[in-house]
Amino acid sequence: MAQALFLSPAEISYALRRCQHSRLLDEGRHVQRRSLVEFLVHGLPYVFPANPGFQARGIVTGPSVPLLQEQFGQGITYVWPASEGHQWGAAITPLYAGVPAAAQADGALHELLALVDTIRLGRPREVKLAGELLRQRLLSISQVAHES
Repeated sequence: MAQALFLSPAEISYALRRCQHSRLLDEGRHVQRRSLVEFLVHGLPYVFPANPGFQARGIVTGPSVPLLQEQFGQGITYVWPASEGHQWGAAITPLYAGVPAAAQADGALHELLALVDTIRLGRPREVKLAGELLRQRLLSISQVAHES
């Protein structure tokens, strides 16, 4: 997990303990998906708001990813600043420093993190769609796991 998310093993351990304490993980370390979705949609914008900053080169995020651009069209481009990025746009501080690298390594994770950033940005129409897509993706993973 640490390698895939570009975090140290200690950071993963601390995060798992915090998630258990906040009841986002149960005692068996199973993700409480409904609680996680509710936290992401309703709590994350208050804990980790996104305040677009300077223009930077980076990796697209938020409503700038193709998944959401299909719905909203071309608007402001938001990026996580990264030297290996190919887009210019308003810089969004990622949730943690390894986000750009993790997103480049895993396209599905990139989309999930971009949905989270869309929620962090707080524009109502976009937040609503991002919340619905996040809910669908995270809860459908749960249903597939239960059917296996």
